[in-house]
Amino acid sequence: MTPSPWYDGAVKSAKPTGPARSAKPGHFFPPLAVLTVLGFLFSCSSQLPYGASQTAAPAAARGDPEPPPEIAEPLPPQKTIPRPRIRNYKNREYGAALAPWIRTYLDRGIEGLEALGAYQGSYLFVAQVHNANRAVINQWIRNFHAEQDFSRLAAERIRARLERDALERDKGVKPDAFYGPLYEQTIKAAYRTVFWGARKEDDTWIFGGEGESAEYWGFILLSVSREELELQVNRVLNGVKNAVPDKDRQAGREQAAAFNTVTGRFFERF
Repeated sequence: MTPSPWYDGAVKSAKPTGPARSAKPGHFFPPLAVLTVLGFLFSCSSQLPYGASQTAAPAAARGDPEPPPEIAEPLPPQKTIPRPRIRNYKNREYGAALAPWIRTYLDRGIEGLEALGAYQGSYLFVAQVHNANRAVINQWIRNFHAEQDFSRLAAERIRARLERDALERDKGVKPDAFYGPLYEQTIKAAYRTVFWGARKEDDTWIFGGEGESAEYWGFILLSVSREELELQVNRVLNGVKNAVPDKDRQAGREQAAAFNTVTGRFFERF
């Protein structure tokens, strides 16, 4: 038997060291004190966080799946992957050109992509991750579910819309100071909401970067009806407005006015 590399001692056989002792009638075996100690130790171990262990082996040794790729914030990717530095991309070996939608997204962001008019009447979203291993990227693409993963993207877009409005109207101010408690309540409500209606349009990957920092990036293009998404977002915004107590509305009238202004034109440059 070959000892495990994660085991720090030799494998010992369980040979008896003395004559066997049998339990006598009328006595507990093992003794009650031993059971008490074992019960105490078990109760202590049960206080560990779910899934935690005191001697956890690395994921590869346990046969666990690879850790998920790092989720990238939906910021303009050209800041991290200038398109001229792309070394490889999906289907390049078959003579295909870089997909037009990802070329536009890398150059001009989501606003430039929506301005193309290829998806009239829809909002577009791009989910993206990056990892040094292309197999991990491909697995993420295969396992992606538009209905399940879209909600986070929609919530992040709501947050970004509020932050951009606060920055444009009052340079340097933080959105929680500009909108007061309405900002935090809106963000929490958005991330709790299950947004629906998104559908996957396409996916791709690219490999780019400089030197050892080069890595793979995976992208998934999603579209959702403008009418359907606006109804859902308005439901979140109106729910926040209606939940504010009258005393708080009076105490933060300027913040409430700022919130009403942005929600009144929320879908301009959304």
